[in-house]
This record gives sequence, C-alpha cells and structure tokens, in this order.
Amino acid sequence: MHFNPTETSVPREEEEYEKQIEALIDRATEEVFEDGEDNAVYRDLSAFVACNSVTGVQTLAVRLVSSFTNAGAAADIVRSLARIQHAESHNDRLWIAERLLTSDSPLTRDASGIAIAELNDPHAIPALQAAIDAESIPELRKDLEAVLRDLEDDANGISPDVTKNSGGVDSLKLKKAFRCG
Repeated sequence: MHFNPTETSVPREEEEYEKQIEALIDRATEEVFEDGEDNAVYRDLSAFVACNSVTGVQTLAVRLVSSFTNAGAAADIVRSLARIQHAESHNDRLWIAERLLTSDSPLTRDASGIAIAELNDPHAIPALQAAIDAESIPELRKDLEAVLRDLEDDANGISPDVTKNSGGVDSLKLKKAFRCG
C-alpha cells in the first residue's frame, strides 16, 4: 500500500506505524538510557524494525528529523537504531543518524555521532565532515572528528573491522525472534 496524496485519509499501514512510533517516542522520553544496555526502547525498536522493515524505519525517520520530537528521545532512539542488526534497513538507519547530526540539540548531535560510529559506514563521511565544520561546541567537534578518523581509517583498510555493524542478521531471523507476521 502506497500513500496517495489525492486521498484525504492516511493509509491504515501508515496510521499503525504512527501509533507505534508515538509509543516508542513516549517510552524513549520517559526511559533512562544507559549506553550499551538493552532497555525497553531498544527492545521495542528491534521489534518495530523486524516487523515493519524499511517502510516502518522510513516513517520513523520522517518523525525523528522533525522538530516535534523530544531531543532526548531522538538521541536514545538513534543510538538504539544503530545497534540493531538488520541489513535491509541499514541505509535508512544511517540516513537518520546523518540527518540528526544537524539537530539543534547537542545531545542529539552527540548521539548521532555515536550511532554513526556504531554503524561504521564510510558513506557517512561527507555528512560527518559537514557536521564537524558546523559544530560550535569544541568537545563535541572533537568527538565527531574521532569518529571521522575511524571511518576514514576503515575506508582506507587500516582497521580490520570495516563491517562492524553492517546489519548481518537477516530479517527472517529477526522476524521470527519477535514473532512478526
């Protein structure tokens, strides 16, 4: 089912995604996030990605990059998205992290840098360089520069771990784990 701009109603699939995304954002707003720890936000996002794949992640992307999403929630979600192993949505998850590098919130920009480091994809180098050039907080700029150096090293073959988080788990295994349809 695709969105038809001439229709006056939102397709049912889109409405369901929006409800799930709103619940994820609410949970991320309320939950205390600890780096590297599986929490309810991470588990719910993993299930959301497994069950809704690329279309769901793209719908989530639109919401996360809007100015209406709480900065703390966006930061928690982008960090959690980067940890999910799902090859089909890798490019969309990377796109989200790249776009959030331009957030007004330093917390969200920092989380995006962490997410890009976790995704370990050299395609993020141009967005990361632009974010570094625009960054006004010296410590955050330094952190983003470290991520850039790691990505450049990986792209040049210096690091043996070029595909650290390419999304190696296939979607069928993820769907079975979360009992998706």
